[in-house]
Amino acid sequence: MADPELDVPATIQTLAVIREEHIQFYDDELTGAQVADGTVYIPLRPICDYLQLNWSGQRQRTLRDAALAETVQTVEITTNQGLRPMFCLPLEMLPGWLFGLNENKVRPDLQAKVKRYRRECFTVLWRAFGPQRASPLGDTIEPRTGAELALEIAEAVAALARQQVDLEGRYTTMADYMRSHVVKTNQTLRRHEERLAGQEDRIEALELRVGDMATITPAQAGEIAEAVKLVAEALGIRDGSNQYQAVYRELYKRFGVGSYAHLTQPQYDDARAWLQRWFQRVAPPSPPDTPDIS
Repeated sequence: MADPELDVPATIQTLAVIREEHIQFYDDELTGAQVADGTVYIPLRPICDYLQLNWSGQRQRTLRDAALAETVQTVEITTNQGLRPMFCLPLEMLPGWLFGLNENKVRPDLQAKVKRYRRECFTVLWRAFGPQRASPLGDTIEPRTGAELALEIAEAVAALARQQVDLEGRYTTMADYMRSHVVKTNQTLRRHEERLAGQEDRIEALELRVGDMATITPAQAGEIAEAVKLVAEALGIRDGSNQYQAVYRELYKRFGVGSYAHLTQPQYDDARAWLQRWFQRVAPPSPPDTPDIS
């Protein structure tokens, strides 16, 4: 039985998030949330809203599909109303859901946008999460060389092609897309192989850049997220409104990043100190055991 307010099956346990990304996709903002086992989940409701699709109908379509329904989870996602459990699919299953959309059944002015989501949405989300996916045990991933990063991208493309081939027998609209995409995938792989040949100097330069710009660890990202939460809650008490997005926007603007998880190691201490000062300015008077975000 579904909860009509949360739009999620009430019998499914809500998963906690260890990393959340907000990715700009043309004029829309896509959200992805990674849980403890490393799986990345994508909430479907915002995509339906962007495409002006009937949410109730799309939710039922998802639950009628056995392959999609068995992977549905509820995940706590940051919204303008704060943390909210939302109806999500794993990132790996998103192409199957997208290919079930038919641009010919939406208004003419939305057909190009639906086609763009079917063609590009998964790739944009994969790039945001793929190279930095945490292991299931939450261990820190060792820095990779340029060649390893290129190989990971190629393997991700190949994995997507295999998944598309598997789905081809079940979705007619998906089949047409897959055939052309597999050809493009093979062409992309050949171009990667050609570019990798004789590129040792460029790979070495890439390794140096990656090392210098190493991002913060998942544990450090969790500390930044907790600090943002405390500042937002203090502002909310003072102003009487939800301030989560405002704090995140100020953090991203100040440090020139698109997500707190993209902060570099040299920026980590500065970000914590800045949030600590902000919290001290806006926190209401409290007993001695008030949380300290430092």
